[in-house]
Amino acid sequence: MSFLPCLVDNTISHCSVPPYQCAATYEEAARIVRRTLFAQPVKGLSGLVLGSLTPWAEGILLLHGATKTTTAEYSIIQAEDPRTQYVPIFDMIAKPVQHDFVFSCSSLGHDGLGRFGDPWNPNGDMETFARIHDLWLKPGGKLYLALPTGADILN
Repeated sequence: MSFLPCLVDNTISHCSVPPYQCAATYEEAARIVRRTLFAQPVKGLSGLVLGSLTPWAEGILLLHGATKTTTAEYSIIQAEDPRTQYVPIFDMIAKPVQHDFVFSCSSLGHDGLGRFGDPWNPNGDMETFARIHDLWLKPGGKLYLALPTGADILN
């Protein structure tokens, strides 16, 4: 997987004009994120994106003035756009770096389920919350978090 400049620019272009849709897995989420960033800006901030296989979130964050994004992911990503950076999640755990904001959309709820290369761990989501608070988010930083809602069950 690659975060090519053209993919990031495509997201920025599509999310800049009505109907504010980008080529994301979660088109409605892209619009919600955009509205959220008007209320809680990222202008001038650099942030950590947890779990992103395509640069849809990174593009929206950059569109709204983020200076840089670092994506922590279990999968290997070639970040070829100078505005984005990739770090393997296990490196982020071993050598934590604090950020102005942390962004996670429909990713954190999967931690510990073993579906995306993460180790099976029934407390994986709670451990990630602790890492965000204790290691990855600067004091006074912003957490942008979207989680699915519904019954807490595994099939």
